[in-house]
Amino acid sequence: MSTQLKKAPKQRAYVPIALIALLVAVGLLALVEKGPATSGIPVGASPLNPMTLGTSQLVDLAARNYSTAIIYSLKELEKVSGELCVFVIISPEIPFRGDEAEIIISLLRQRCLKLKVLVADESPYSNPLLQVLNSSIRVNGNRVLEVSTAAPIMVVNESTCNYSLLSPYPLAEIMIRSSHAIVLDKASTVSGGLPIGYAYPRSESTILCLANPSGEIYECGTAFVVASKEVASGVDVFTIGDGSVLLNQVLSSNKSEYMAFARELLSHLCEDNLRCTVVFDAMHYTSLSPANLLSNPTYSLQELVRDPTTFIYVMLSLLAVLLHPSVWLPPLIQLLSSLLTTILTGFASAILIFFFTLVIHRILMRDARTFHDLKLSEQAEEEVGVFAEIKKSVISGKAKLSKQDFAILCQTLDSLLVLYSGSGLWSERSLGTLAELLGDRRRAYKKLQWVLKLHRKAIGKSRLPLFVFWGRAVKKLVSLIDEVGERISERMGVNLI
Repeated sequence: MSTQLKKAPKQRAYVPIALIALLVAVGLLALVEKGPATSGIPVGASPLNPMTLGTSQLVDLAARNYSTAIIYSLKELEKVSGELCVFVIISPEIPFRGDEAEIIISLLRQRCLKLKVLVADESPYSNPLLQVLNSSIRVNGNRVLEVSTAAPIMVVNESTCNYSLLSPYPLAEIMIRSSHAIVLDKASTVSGGLPIGYAYPRSESTILCLANPSGEIYECGTAFVVASKEVASGVDVFTIGDGSVLLNQVLSSNKSEYMAFARELLSHLCEDNLRCTVVFDAMHYTSLSPANLLSNPTYSLQELVRDPTTFIYVMLSLLAVLLHPSVWLPPLIQLLSSLLTTILTGFASAILIFFFTLVIHRILMRDARTFHDLKLSEQAEEEVGVFAEIKKSVISGKAKLSKQDFAILCQTLDSLLVLYSGSGLWSERSLGTLAELLGDRRRAYKKLQWVLKLHRKAIGKSRLPLFVFWGRAVKKLVSLIDEVGERISERMGVNLI
């Protein structure tokens, strides 16, 4: 086969398709085994939730001055250590179990020289942890409501009453180092310990009432305890009956008193000790998984469309989970397995297997190239003998050299390359072989291009170049063959020319 070089050679590295497919398969299996980073998107007051109802901004605030740790499993809790640790629980959506609470407190006592616990919760879900600490403080799980005195006080259903007369947003004053006046959101009263925070009416025309979980008002008064603290079993316990005062939507609002409250709270709990470690609980929150969204899309979308930013974030996060191989690869394999089991029955199965085997073989072998080892020692000897005669004519200068002599010398050069590497002058590997022998790829490229061009002219397949001094061309080719022959003789340890 004749090869005409038009451009400078480019070095490229080719990776077999089979190897790429194997690496992709291994990567997919590894991802399936590991699973997605999260099984779902936290939508509550989780420290992993960057949305409006999350507490990620509180984590960022703590991280500016102290070490922080987000605990989403008991195994992660074993990695926590510090001179002073503050365990933070904010509005959990999954209740603490007694045995679980004992493990948490035990691990924190082992890993930390001093321990403090902050509970900001409007539900009784955190009470098992307070009980393990032998604390007298409890979150009652009721609702503090502000009621107008112009309306009759009676048993009211919170879900159907007129909210112009009944509001779940009472004003509160909580003492940390200084007093902070903040508005609560569906707060609960706190009993036990030393009271440090009270909810009170905004004006003389309103009073506060307490409602049970079903919405029935059962007690009214001018003030109720919503925050308390005490030292229980050597652990400082600080409890607030409302976690909403630490949510992202509050800390990012224009009302700076919430940010000031959060800063002073963290500073007080950490005692301004830079070696303090703030540990955020992330184990007791639900998450919105693709399964939840697909099984109940109406409810999930109603919860998300309230905030466009939240909706976009959750949709993108769920898409990342859905695209993870651990979600779609096992069902796909199971579907393919069932499909093949149905199809591959009887004689049809043998035909399909044979067909797919041929297709796969064709795909894998389409870029494969085979090269034959053409030694042809007798032919090489003959070509070398002819070369010797032409070389003698060149040296004597008696005979006129022609284009036929040039064509014959090309055959000699071809035989030498075949003898050395198994591929000849017109092989795709000729440039590499010639560059190896001459030790200069650029020079080898120029020589090879020149030889092939004049060979096509010599055998009548090309009219270019128009004018050729064949005597001079033959002498140059003799010189090249001499050089190539010497290199082959040195490498193979034989005397060729």
